Amino acid sequence: MTAGCRRIRERINVRLYAWQKECIRAWRDNDFHGIVNVVTGAGKTIMALYGARLLEKHLQSVSPAASLRVKVVVPTSALAAQWEAAMRTYLPGCGAFHQRPGFHHSERRDDPGRRHMIYVINSARYALARHILADIRAGFHVLLIADECHHYASPENQKIFDFLRAGADLEGRYHSLGLSATPLTGGGSAVLTSALGREIYQYGFSRAAREKHICDFSIFQIAMSFSCEEMEEYKEISEKLSLSRRRLLQSFPYLKTLDRQAFFAAVRRIAGEDKNRLSSYANVFLNLSYRRQAVTHMASSRISCALSLADRLDPREQILVFGERIQQAEAVYRALLMKYPNRVGCYHSGMTAQARKNILGRFRDGELRILVCCRALDEGIDAPGAGVGIVLSCTSVNRQRIQRLGRILRCREGKDFASLYYFYIPESTDNSAFLPDQAERFTLCDLSYLAQEDAFVHPAYEKAAKAVLSEVCKTYTDERLIREARRCLSLGLARSDWLMSEAACEERIRRAEDQGEKNYWICMRKMAKGR
Repeated sequence: MTAGCRRIRERINVRLYAWQKECIRAWRDNDFHGIVNVVTGAGKTIMALYGARLLEKHLQSVSPAASLRVKVVVPTSALAAQWEAAMRTYLPGCGAFHQRPGFHHSERRDDPGRRHMIYVINSARYALARHILADIRAGFHVLLIADECHHYASPENQKIFDFLRAGADLEGRYHSLGLSATPLTGGGSAVLTSALGREIYQYGFSRAAREKHICDFSIFQIAMSFSCEEMEEYKEISEKLSLSRRRLLQSFPYLKTLDRQAFFAAVRRIAGEDKNRLSSYANVFLNLSYRRQAVTHMASSRISCALSLADRLDPREQILVFGERIQQAEAVYRALLMKYPNRVGCYHSGMTAQARKNILGRFRDGELRILVCCRALDEGIDAPGAGVGIVLSCTSVNRQRIQRLGRILRCREGKDFASLYYFYIPESTDNSAFLPDQAERFTLCDLSYLAQEDAFVHPAYEKAAKAVLSEVCKTYTDERLIREARRCLSLGLARSDWLMSEAACEERIRRAEDQGEKNYWICMRKMAKGR
């Protein structure tokens, strides 16, 4: 690391991780341009702010009169607030009132001439390019930090890069840093690479887990079934959907060559054309697809399984529940709220900004144990206390899966392990979970949930638990101790505690608040030893 970076680190008194030093060096060596792919929770915000300070020092070493303006663009207001807090903590001077970062979003429009500005994409589309051009023409250098940059490749959002086509002389004055937790794919990657630079660094699950910058974690794939009525409805809609698809393919043979995403995009275009027989086929297909998806998302077993999991998990564990639709999220929220009054919150785009802010604050403060949300919480929300994620409906979008996992992987004192539960119905179009870059510390567990019995089936766990119970029966004759061992082992069936190390279980035994909790962790230690 350069002497400049060392001086910056000393001034702010925060230690950089090895990967952060490597990343900043790679960015510097690429003339302060590039895209960084870093797993959520590892510290990419702090890395970016150190990079901004290094760039400023570099510019002033070349020309003492050089002045840098930093502009950060984010997808949501909640993420904008987190960037402001980070800037005030890690950038010298940002803590002073007159130097605090400015905002540009739907509720606030500060003077864009501030040294540091934070933009929310929905408002940035029509202003950021103009503001960057104005700064550069005024003689300033500009650093654009594009957080969650995969959002900015769409035709509307890429307007923030229009300054690149304005004919201004940007040579040596425009600098860029794209941040993402997921690899860039598809046609959008060309747009982002042109605007921000090539991908210069990756820091994935494997290394982050090995270096303890994220929690060790496990993923539980939980298979469940439709009720009889739901299965009949699903089959009926599927038959109609197949007929509708055949009509579309006969009328538009080119659809056969498209993948799922491109197929649906094409059908939506057809449906939006002048009303005629062919567009009606497309509309019927889309309506049936939506109805079948609704049957899948709203399957009753998903709600009962979420309730059963909440009952079985450690009552002190904070849980994030992810839904695909507001209707689904609210149904689960109501069911959980009946069991846990004043301990459950709901967060989605249909709520006011203030209501979302209040709910998120209560969850972060630990007042709420469970937060039910939709896609509004997939990205950019810092909730380090959450150690459990429940995904009510599986998604085929890999980026979304990675982002949801990232919400629970942030390290925190006393947080040893994280668990993510994916619900899927094998008889439907649901996919079971998968992850790229599978770390050696990552464990995948397959469970089944039987809604009628309200029971979980986990063959691997049950085999190990049977061995532990056999050992207990050989060691003790007191029936009360054997019953207690059965209780503890039953409690651990849907948890990831048995995957923890013996040392971690020992620590939990030491911290146990009562004998029942201590007994539970003694059993988990035996499970860990047997594993």
